Amino acid sequence: SDPDITAMVLQSFAPYYNSEKEYTYENKRISKGTVRKKVRTAVNEAIEWLSSMQQADGDFVSWGMANCESTVQVIVALCSLGIDICRSLSGVFEARLIKTVFMTHLLGRVVYVSVLGRYR
Repeated sequence: SDPDITAMVLQSFAPYYNSEKEYTYENKRISKGTVRKKVRTAVNEAIEWLSSMQQADGDFVSWGMANCESTVQVIVALCSLGIDICRSLSGVFEARLIKTVFMTHLLGRVVYVSVLGRYR
């Protein structure tokens, strides 16, 4: 699996997160049987997986490289699910996720641009 794709799928599931409807599908890779679960259950499992994939510095690795796009996809997914990453990370993600995005990526890019003299 990949953090980017997982986060994008979570974004698409967001409108159905609180639904009580159960869905049935064939899991051909893991249990090789019929699985029945709510969207909420699948989303929570994906969030746990994303949490386990987070690097020590807060980034996510996609295609072998840590990048801000993957980190931002995860943030957008969490926000689309109604998770306020500034207040409560549901005990899953650590505050390093916010620090990584704001300090490293956003501020880093502003500094990079200003070094080139294009942004002041």
